[in-house]
Amino acid sequence: MKMIDLARTTYYWVPGATTIADVSKPKLTELTGSGDSDTTRAYNISEFVVNSTEIMAAASDTTDERSVVATGNARTPTIGNYSGQLNLFRDAAEEVADGATTIWSENDLAKLFPRKGIAGFIVKRTGLPWRTPLAEDQEVEVYGFVTDTPSRSGGTQDGYLKLMIPLLPTGDFEVTAVIV
Repeated sequence: MKMIDLARTTYYWVPGATTIADVSKPKLTELTGSGDSDTTRAYNISEFVVNSTEIMAAASDTTDERSVVATGNARTPTIGNYSGQLNLFRDAAEEVADGATTIWSENDLAKLFPRKGIAGFIVKRTGLPWRTPLAEDQEVEVYGFVTDTPSRSGGTQDGYLKLMIPLLPTGDFEVTAVIV
């Protein structure tokens, strides 16, 4: 049966470069950390993720060396690659009647990504409704990233205010991880 991709993709931000010890078998406790600080708490950021976000595996580097007796070319994958660009809606709590002041809510993800150099993992789950809690034996994709300088949209009077964050790979990723 075919499944329509409507509210069936979930994104989590898991702060910290070493929070997930094994990206192929992330522990449920690593993915659902509930600490008090922004560095020990996992966040379901799905409702703020814009559909132009791209977090995915990319074509691997290859080698095309062959023996002198080979009669055809061959390419062999070597180093795996992945990339990411996180595009997020900003979350305003309220707007003053004259429009001069906007107060950002506690959920505004600009607070999580205020500058470049923030390490963590994007965990992407596809197939289950986005509000379904993570659980053992679910398949997820896990990507380690460090943020580059975020940019904030505005001034175009076209669309919602957004936060765009280029993500730089750290080398830790798995596209068929299973939660343990």
